Amino acid sequence: WAFDPRATIEGGVSRRTLFVYRSVMLLFFIVVQIMHFASNIIEVGYVRRIYRFYTTWNFHVVGLYFAVGWLLSWRACYGDPERYSGKERSPNWLERVFLALMEIELPTTMMIALVVWAVLHPSAVASGVPERTLNFLSIVQHGVNIPMMLGDFFCNGLRFQKWHVLLTASFGGVYVGFHSVMLAVEDAAGLPHRPSYAFLSGATPLLGVFVFVILVALSFFYFLSYQFNRCKRPFAPVEDLSI
Repeated sequence: WAFDPRATIEGGVSRRTLFVYRSVMLLFFIVVQIMHFASNIIEVGYVRRIYRFYTTWNFHVVGLYFAVGWLLSWRACYGDPERYSGKERSPNWLERVFLALMEIELPTTMMIALVVWAVLHPSAVASGVPERTLNFLSIVQHGVNIPMMLGDFFCNGLRFQKWHVLLTASFGGVYVGFHSVMLAVEDAAGLPHRPSYAFLSGATPLLGVFVFVILVALSFFYFLSYQFNRCKRPFAPVEDLSI
């Protein structure tokens, strides 16, 4: 967790440029999320069902990432610039959280895109309902979020830490645990057995294998993201760059 706090708000570009980028991405997230809520209210009358899905969890954390990043950038540009003047200090808790969110989200967005477009979309097409995955919200939540995260990664000065792969795997594990408890509660209440993803059904004899494969896939994409460190020059402040 030792890194220059200025790496959270500048690196590949100046801090003001990164502030503009994060402002646009956060606004885009808010608009998309309002559309997601509205579509579910129109369709079923409530929004809580969207939280059954890992992709919803992931996209919300992408939004949290840009919200925290926007706050850090705002502080650096307008709120408390002196804090990022170059004086040696350790990163605070919010800067560490921001690094953790980056390390969780970039690999997770790539893994989800692979599952959706290589597994779930062909299944939807075979079932005659390609619009289930081939729609604006799905494309954003299962595809556009990757360049959103990559853009911020290459604009800031942060680097993936090898053993933080446990954070990414833990996020996937928390969802699997939530999904299992949700199904158990619904089964106990006599409700229909409706797993959010067929391969996570409690009735699937290979459930443990699927969970293991998911965790391996998350780890693979984490170490792929770790290799992106090679594409970034060593962190150096670039405040003198113009927008």
